[in-house]
Amino acid sequence: MLHGDVLVAIPSAKMNLGFSHRWDATLMPTLQCLCIAYLIGSTVTVRSGIIYRILNLEPIQWVGKLSYSLYIWQQLVLVPAQIQIFPETWPFLVWIVRFPQNIVAAFILALLSFYCLEQPVLRFKSRFVRSASGLEPRNS
Repeated sequence: MLHGDVLVAIPSAKMNLGFSHRWDATLMPTLQCLCIAYLIGSTVTVRSGIIYRILNLEPIQWVGKLSYSLYIWQQLVLVPAQIQIFPETWPFLVWIVRFPQNIVAAFILALLSFYCLEQPVLRFKSRFVRSASGLEPRNS
């Protein structure tokens, strides 16, 4: 039986399956999605192997905690190089959206958002209990 990472690599490789371009455009993404689903499923259910150990490393788990913040803030700084979103008269902003500093900027924005916004809001939310009629202050 093939392991999930091998299954993902197979349809990701530039192969000529002998199909028309139309089929390659539909078949390959479908195969990729199926293989990725298998990889996720096998990683969640089989708690061993190299993929499981890599995904459970502390740095990877830390990035996982930041993933929503990264998702939100990356849109500001991860833009294709050929797209110029800032005028040349703003050299710092032109510089910050280029690789690799855009990766660092996305992480800095995500960290600020996670620790200065998300965590305080979640702590405030925990002061309330959910009742049938909505949120009520906790009696303690």
